[in-house]
Amino acid sequence: MSEENTGNTEVELDTRKSRESNDREEKTRAALEAINNDDWLHLPSAVSNRFANEGYVLGWIRISLKGNTDYQSIGLKQREGWEFVSEKEAPEMALGFRVASEGSLEGAIIRGDVALAKRPVEIQEAVDTKNRQKTKTMEDAINRRLMESSDSRAPIYNTSKSRVTKGRSPSFDS
Repeated sequence: MSEENTGNTEVELDTRKSRESNDREEKTRAALEAINNDDWLHLPSAVSNRFANEGYVLGWIRISLKGNTDYQSIGLKQREGWEFVSEKEAPEMALGFRVASEGSLEGAIIRGDVALAKRPVEIQEAVDTKNRQKTKTMEDAINRRLMESSDSRAPIYNTSKSRVTKGRSPSFDS
């Protein structure tokens, strides 16, 4: 009977070690992806997708300036809806980055002078909409001013079209 218990315990230990090993390998893989990437602030897609499924966007916010904690920037970002991501929320990120051990940033994932933060998607969409509207208003004002200064001797035609592209080299309208 004691032999059976020993056999079961060994199987349980092997299973637990195997599970722990897989978890460790996954965390190490995510950390290495972040470290080996030329963009040292790159967020692994698995982490971004997990937070997106929870209704958050991730970003890096400045926490220090010239070696001193930038309380003004931190306060502004917190008023804008950003919250620091803790080591418990993204353990795979904590492996490749420094984790604050004391102060108001305790548990935050830090890289250089920035910390990983999250913001609800709804707030991010509202900010994006506001910024697009502000940009459109400014472009309209510039175009209106340009057309006002047009002279019949040297007319100005604005036939340009602006496009936003991501991930490719820009191409300019001719």
